[in-house]
Amino acid sequence: MSEKPHAFVAKHLHDRDDLQKEGRDSGLIPGQENLAAEMATKLYEHATEKGYKALIFCVSTKKRTKETAEMVRDSLRNRPSKLHVLIEEDADLREMDQGTFALPAGYKAGDSFDGLTLAWKALSAETFNADDPSKDNLDYHFGDPLRQADGTFKYPELDAYFSGYGESYRDILLRLYSCVIKLSENKERYGDRMLPVIFTHGQPYQVFRDLAEVADMIKNQGFKLAPGELPRVCQSVYKARVAREGTIPPGKVDPVSIEYADDPDVISILKQEMVLLEQLHQGN
Repeated sequence: MSEKPHAFVAKHLHDRDDLQKEGRDSGLIPGQENLAAEMATKLYEHATEKGYKALIFCVSTKKRTKETAEMVRDSLRNRPSKLHVLIEEDADLREMDQGTFALPAGYKAGDSFDGLTLAWKALSAETFNADDPSKDNLDYHFGDPLRQADGTFKYPELDAYFSGYGESYRDILLRLYSCVIKLSENKERYGDRMLPVIFTHGQPYQVFRDLAEVADMIKNQGFKLAPGELPRVCQSVYKARVAREGTIPPGKVDPVSIEYADDPDVISILKQEMVLLEQLHQGN
């Protein structure tokens, strides 16, 4: 194959949103075989057209992604041209840990929880400061009311909703950047016969697409990226894409360029960004 290399990124199917499950690790809602078959068809048509003999499903360790991958694999088994499917779990592909919730009395699976809405707003406001990029706080942890020097909370409304705080945006970026580095270091494993398919969650799905777009800007459009700017540039790319396309629905599966995994300059930039993110944490 002479064309640029691609992987596919897939978001899991509809899941039971039960906040009582540790880590929100619930399974899928039954009856989604048709959606899984649609995902399988898209992968099957691409793989057979391009001559792939096998698919490697790189899967988050969460139940909803594992069950989605298994349903898609089972659908592929019924196709005329047999494709070998290998499923491998990767904990780095999991969603952001959102901490420990202080759920209201009488909470039932599927109930709304205002703490999550408030926490996402706080994370967005803290991570990328709307007025001053020098005040970006990528090490702000999900659900933290953020105690200030005078003892008061910056986000006091969060104190009643969380008994433990989750990951920061820095944490998830380090995990997902690490996934790209692993892909670069093991790209000879895939070659022209094995197609990588990443089964993950909405936020990681978007980050992988952000990285592909920014890498294209660097590699093919002459874009110059200053050290430490990658998270904010990716955030700008993300906002523009969501304005065009909307958010990612369950069961979405799309090709994403992994051309940059073959480019030593782009990988070097990514490794440098990881070092800067590690230093950011050490300084807090």
